[in-house]
Amino acid sequence: MNDDRFNELHFLPPGVAPPAADPDSVENHWTVSQQAVDSRDLSGQGGHSTVTLRTPLFLDQAPWIGMPCTWADTVATTAASMGITVSALHRDLSDVDGEADFFRPLGDPEDSETGDIEYLPRILPYYVDRFGLIPADFVGASVIDVRLCPYQNHLRRFAYSPDQIQRWERTEPDKPLAGGGYVGAATFPADIASTDQAATKFEQLRRLSPGAIVMASLLPYQLRQDIRAIVKSAPDGIILRIDQPEFSPFQVASMVSYAKRKLQQLGHPDMSLWVVPGQITPTDAAKLIGLGASAIAIDHWMKPLFEQLHRSSRGLTPEPLAEHHLPSMVHRLLTEPVEAALAGISNLGTAEIQGVRLATFHPKWAKACSAELLT
Repeated sequence: MNDDRFNELHFLPPGVAPPAADPDSVENHWTVSQQAVDSRDLSGQGGHSTVTLRTPLFLDQAPWIGMPCTWADTVATTAASMGITVSALHRDLSDVDGEADFFRPLGDPEDSETGDIEYLPRILPYYVDRFGLIPADFVGASVIDVRLCPYQNHLRRFAYSPDQIQRWERTEPDKPLAGGGYVGAATFPADIASTDQAATKFEQLRRLSPGAIVMASLLPYQLRQDIRAIVKSAPDGIILRIDQPEFSPFQVASMVSYAKRKLQQLGHPDMSLWVVPGQITPTDAAKLIGLGASAIAIDHWMKPLFEQLHRSSRGLTPEPLAEHHLPSMVHRLLTEPVEAALAGISNLGTAEIQGVRLATFHPKWAKACSAELLT
């Protein structure tokens, strides 16, 4: 059974004589090599930081709190070692600040000829109410994800769970924050009260983490309402959160295409557009890249493992999980879909404008997604 969500969109084979590449237009595209997709420079607007990532895939909002810290640290470290950019705070992955392997430098900085310190690819989720944040989170981050939208948990509730608050804030068991109940998102004064303040905050974050690019997260309703003001505040890119289950495949595809067109209209055609699409297949991921996305969240691919870890942590499995098996479990789960997605993305090429090699037989899809209409 085909589980692809975007079956109405089809990849077109390359033409007999494709147009010559414009050297000036290739800079911000994925570099195709023998290993499919090799890297991409996510160049910040106005000459900000440049971050090179091995793949256009990221893990956006993993349920770290639902598993022991050592397990969460191992999963995050393994996924990042495979080229997946992983979103996590220090206190998501450790009970004691500074103990998680995921945040440690790669190799000995003294052995580096340039003196640069390398870290695993990591997203710092910056919530505007600053829960769980510590200064060390800014060290070595590849991307700072400024959540201009309130935090929403897996139950679609705008609130932090008691377990989250306990792990993040290190509260005493007998003195829980908010009496041990859920804490509503944006309960405390927001760090960014309006889009007018976003530009100042982005610059502050760049000073705190000079090597990172700063992205602004938007919910669907903010796409048409706030994108002009957000782009004016000069983030290095946009993260579009459209993983709500009520969205149809057509709505998801059309929103990605709309966002890309809007960035072009606003004079920022090369601004990075990351997408959190919810449930997708590797083919869907490649098609979203074809529609104009720069990177795709793959949380759904990790869902079976996270469910198993949560059951095991609660003693609901026949045998306890052996922690040393976790890396191989992550590899078995991710290797095939990641390779399939990168193969599909590499077929899009690098010399053409994104989206020109997607087509459809349906006029509605062709109009919404700027795809070629086949007759």
